[in-house]
Amino acid sequence: ELLAEISYYENRRTGLGARFLAEVEAASELAASSPKSGAPIAGVARRRLLPTFPFALVYTETDYGILIHGVAHNRRRPTYWIGRLRDEGNRSSDTDVLSAGFAHLLSAGQLRLR
Repeated sequence: ELLAEISYYENRRTGLGARFLAEVEAASELAASSPKSGAPIAGVARRRLLPTFPFALVYTETDYGILIHGVAHNRRRPTYWIGRLRDEGNRSSDTDVLSAGFAHLLSAGQLRLR
């Protein structure tokens, strides 16, 4: 999903896809360094709006950092990621996180979206 949006923007104008990715990475780093700073959404999740693009980074806090559930467009299917949320008390192993499909586990300096 993220790669499709990067490609879409890059096809519209050279360099725009890279700029979109840079904003997603910046939002991810801010969320990882200060998880509670995102606006609460859908109970246990939080979101960080991208400054230039009509998208929000949707994530939850874990013992390892943050778990990104989606990079959601603010108007097109803004809640498509909601089925990816797990019960707050049911956060489990790395294997579960890896099998969650599009979900990136980030913690400061461990994983990056490059």
